[in-house]
Amino acid sequence: MSHYFKNDESLESKKRIIKYSINSYSFELNSDLGVFSKNELDPGSELLIKTAIKNNIKGDLLDVGCGYGPIGITLSCLCEISKVDFIDVNRRALNLTMENVKKYCKNSYNVFESNGFENVKDLYDFILINPPIRAGKEVIFKMFEDSIKHLKNDGNLMIVIRKDQGAPSAKTKLLSIFGNCETLDREKGYHILKCHKS
Repeated sequence: MSHYFKNDESLESKKRIIKYSINSYSFELNSDLGVFSKNELDPGSELLIKTAIKNNIKGDLLDVGCGYGPIGITLSCLCEISKVDFIDVNRRALNLTMENVKKYCKNSYNVFESNGFENVKDLYDFILINPPIRAGKEVIFKMFEDSIKHLKNDGNLMIVIRKDQGAPSAKTKLLSIFGNCETLDREKGYHILKCHKS
């Protein structure tokens, strides 16, 4: 079985177009087998995007585990984003992101391979993560721990996670790292958590 959070060079390609609209802005992104939510924009990512828009995020953004790029791309079009960096461990996802970002991103961007924050050098105003639940709690908690090191002072981490997939334990872990963690939104079992680096 192929996992979207790993590289599987043997996996066949079967490209498709993902269509969705947010705030009357329509998107058509390339997707393929072997990437997260390959058939549609997943509801967790959609809620994260909408919550980020409502909270007027701006500045430099890092999209962690970007998949084919819907979070970073949508926010680059609908928010005051100066620069957006996209990272993923899955090379097929990164290739798709590059195709999609060229179509939509008008601002500065970088797309590069990184296992978690391994290859991340910069600091950001916002880091957004839809964590790879199937990768396990150890992997996800490491992402949380590393995220604070890559936020500017006054920067914010926002994540989406389902209640039944560990939202309470994620919030406890984030509180231990940041000293704060608020729930910005809840919908259909998904929680949007935000932490502030002061």
